[in-house]
Amino acid sequence: MAISTPVWTATPKVLLISPPPMTPKCFDETSGEEPGSICSEKSCQLAPLYEKAAERLGCAFFDAGVKVQVSGIDGTHMDEIAHFTMATAVMSRIRQLFQPEKEKR
Repeated sequence: MAISTPVWTATPKVLLISPPPMTPKCFDETSGEEPGSICSEKSCQLAPLYEKAAERLGCAFFDAGVKVQVSGIDGTHMDEIAHFTMATAVMSRIRQLFQPEKEKR
């Protein structure tokens, strides 16, 4: 029965993921301009804020910026390789979350 598996616990396990920072090349599609350094600077501030939020809410945290970077094409989105790298890293982090306590030691 599915409810007896380790995934079904009294408290859900949530993983809060901070996106990788944008580069100064980021592009604002609404205005058609490159806001550049403002977006880049603000996006670099997200990871610590997400981490504090995760701590406050009792969630697990993952900083995607540690594993991947956005594409140099637009400075905002990840390319195919970054998506694969991110998926692999998130999968590993999720496995850690659901690993039985005795195996974590």
